[in-house]
Formats: sequence, C-alpha cells, structure tokens
Amino acid sequence: MSDSKVKNKDNIKLTEGKKNILKLLIEYQALTTSQIWRELNTEKTLRTIQRYLIELKSLTMVRAFEIPLHKKGAKEDGWLLLKKGADAIETTYDSSYSRIPSPTKMKNIAQELELKKQIVQQAGWKLMQPFNFNSTHPKPEQTEQYKIILDTYSKALFKELQERQKNSPNSPTLGSDIESYNKGLYKSLIPKDANEWVAYLEIYNDQNQLVKRLLVIFILSTDETAEKFWQHRVEKYQKVAEKIFVFGVFPTSEEANTHKELLKEGSLRTISLEKISTGLNSIKVQSGAK
Repeated sequence: MSDSKVKNKDNIKLTEGKKNILKLLIEYQALTTSQIWRELNTEKTLRTIQRYLIELKSLTMVRAFEIPLHKKGAKEDGWLLLKKGADAIETTYDSSYSRIPSPTKMKNIAQELELKKQIVQQAGWKLMQPFNFNSTHPKPEQTEQYKIILDTYSKALFKELQERQKNSPNSPTLGSDIESYNKGLYKSLIPKDANEWVAYLEIYNDQNQLVKRLLVIFILSTDETAEKFWQHRVEKYQKVAEKIFVFGVFPTSEEANTHKELLKEGSLRTISLEKISTGLNSIKVQSGAK
C-alpha cells in the first residue's frame, strides 16, 4: 500500500496509510488497534500502525478508548473518528462517529470482520457490505445491493422460463408467467432498501463476457437480534430466497439450529459464522463454476 503524502484543507500532510486508517473508522465507526492493522492488509508492523494512531491522536483526528480483554487486567485501545479526521479525508462528519460503542457493539464488529475474512480472503468471493446510513449519508431510493440482487434474480427467472418453454411448453401458467416477466412485475419482490452482506462470484468467458454470477445474501445475527428481527427478514426475503441463496448467519452451530425452523418457513437457510467459506466453496462446486 502506497505511503504517499496527502494534504487536507488545514495543510496537514497525511501519508496514505494514515488516510486509510481514517477511512476504516468511517466504515466501521470503531475498531481496535489490531483490527485496524489486519484490515489494512499491510506489510507494516503492528507497532508502526500503533505509531500512526498516536500521531493521528496528537492531531485530534481520532480518539482512543480502552477495551477490557478476556485476560484479567489486559486492555486494548479502541479508536473513534473525530471531525478533524473526517475533514482530512473530505468526508461529512456525523456525531455518531465519536460515540464510544458498547461491548456488544464491539463484539458485533468482530463478527463482521470475521464474516468479511471468510468471504473475501478464504473463499475468494467479492463482497458488498451493509452501509451505516445516517443523517449525513441518507439511504438512497435503491441501494447497490438491491441493484445486483435484482439483476441476478432477473437472470435466474429468465433462465427458469426458458427451461419451462423447452420442457413444459403446454404448462397452463407459462404464458401468464412470461407476460408478468416482460412487464417486470417481479421487481416488486426485491426490497429496494436491501442492505445486507452480499457475496458474489462472477465467471467470464475468454471474450471477457459475463457468463454466470453466483450470489449469496448473508444476514448477520447479533446479540441484539430478536425473534421479531428474523420474522421481518423472513417476510422481506422469502420471495428472493426462491431464486437466490439467503442465509441467516449465527455465531455458533447451536444458535443456527435454534433458528432453523423459523427461517425455513421463508426458504431462508441458517449457517454458523465459521462455516461461511466452506459453504461458499460448496455452492461454487455445485454450480459447476471453475
């Protein structure tokens, strides 16, 4: 990763490495020193990243807070973005960035980082992450997740109708189903505010043309996730799940099994966090993708 200098409106010179730290705090709102180091995916040592953070703190671009670790008496620094840091990377600041998160929130962030590692580093898929919309970054009418889910759903439905034309041309509902597809009525089945974890793998031919896209939607459970949350997600994604894999992700296999029947009602599946990369590899093999 380049360490070229970047200037901001206060004429403070920032290296690219420090700028990337500020960007990570925009994305996650709070991270520990070791989490920042791992997410930067840099050849620089942890000690160097610690020095960068101390320097950013001296510039009042970030603030530190203590996080107790499981080991008695052990602590690690967590980091939050301050307004001066947002200004330095020309990003609109929201007051939520400076709030010290609860231990539950930090645990959820750790699970998000593990999910990302399983999808991107271990399985080798691309990823769209949920965005923390707020007053300065309001949710658009159509999210990026909606667009790719809609496109993938449309292609799957079109292929299904082609196969029905070939194998069951006399089906009494085929004509009306084709008409509904041509009118785009299926689009109403896709939630425009979709803001989940979307993993996808695109396969191209020798002419660099897209021939297949595998797509999986992951809904991450947290300690704050109640049964009503899952009932809402089942209702929201049950039609999508008829054509696209939709998984509820749980910290353990036991928790996944506990929710299995509820999610199954809407064709959603359950999976534990540590099995994400294995599950994606299995989907890839089943699809015949190389």
